[in-house]
Amino acid sequence: MTYKEVREFTAILQELECPETVEIDMFQYPDFPLVARILNWLVSRCDPNFSTPFEIEAEQDRVFFLKAIVDHLNLKYNLVLDPRKLYLADGHAVRELLKVARHLNNAADVWKKVAALPEATRTQEDAKTKILAKVADFGTSRRARKPGTVTSSDMFHLLRNESENHMVRTAALNMKLDPIKVETALSESLSQAENLATEYEQKFKNIEYDKGNLEAKIKKREEEVERLQRRLHTIHKSKPSQMGETEKLEAEVANLYGQYSNRYRSLLGLENHVRKLQSLLDDKTTPRHVDESTPTSANTVTPDDRLAEDTDSMQMRHRPSLQVRRVAMDQEGEPDSEEDQSSPYNQQRTNSANATSISQKKSQQESDDDDF
Repeated sequence: MTYKEVREFTAILQELECPETVEIDMFQYPDFPLVARILNWLVSRCDPNFSTPFEIEAEQDRVFFLKAIVDHLNLKYNLVLDPRKLYLADGHAVRELLKVARHLNNAADVWKKVAALPEATRTQEDAKTKILAKVADFGTSRRARKPGTVTSSDMFHLLRNESENHMVRTAALNMKLDPIKVETALSESLSQAENLATEYEQKFKNIEYDKGNLEAKIKKREEEVERLQRRLHTIHKSKPSQMGETEKLEAEVANLYGQYSNRYRSLLGLENHVRKLQSLLDDKTTPRHVDESTPTSANTVTPDDRLAEDTDSMQMRHRPSLQVRRVAMDQEGEPDSEEDQSSPYNQQRTNSANATSISQKKSQQESDDDDF
């Protein structure tokens, strides 16, 4: 829908002197009674003899009203309207109503032009109109002639076979009926009808029986569903006996995990601190040879030292429990097991401890000599 179409539609209705007061902004929202009144008036202007019940209260009545008008306009005036858009009764319906309004406006313009012509020309136009009406009557007569053609063809075939049909009909009329045979045929027909009636009665009884069984099953299932719903509601309300203990254990596990995390972080920090101290001791115990020609820094670390430090850190990281146990055993004064003493890591530790003690003794002796 466009503003131009709505303006054209309202202008055409004003020219046709529509009794409804139509404005441009009346089709922004659905208004089915207004659209129905306009459509009914347009159809009555096109064909005054057409009548359809104007009942639009119920949904079914509205559908019947629109379908009747759309079919009539399509058959008589070849105007194709979309009933779904008309049922919307908004701006989309204006486009469908505009088709009928334009048709009426064109007809009104033609009559105005004819009225404006002179008398002789008007007489010619009337003659043309009559001729066109006769041509339309030819189509009506052609449609009425088709059933007559079919009927005459059937009559021709019947008359052609009349000689044979006459003999059969005469023999049937002249034949004497045997009362015994007639009675036998009637009794057979009655017995067949009784058997058929009995069969249907049995089927009806079976249907009633099946209906009763289905109703009993449905009732049983409904009771079962209701019982299960009550049980489910009870389960939702009740609290399991293990729920309190489970919540207590969850809180305890969370507390233990927090303690474990703190201790693990502390252990990592201590290991890092031990590595730093060990590196400082190694730097102190390592003899320094300074070459005057090549200036070197005191804190220079060679790749071999860095590789050894990384190896020690990896071993200590992968065996934290063994290190903690060794520290505890050193504090208590207990000797390590044979397996720990024979391990490469323990031998390296022993060597480093011996080297540290020797370096400490040397440094102490040098300090004593200096004091002396």
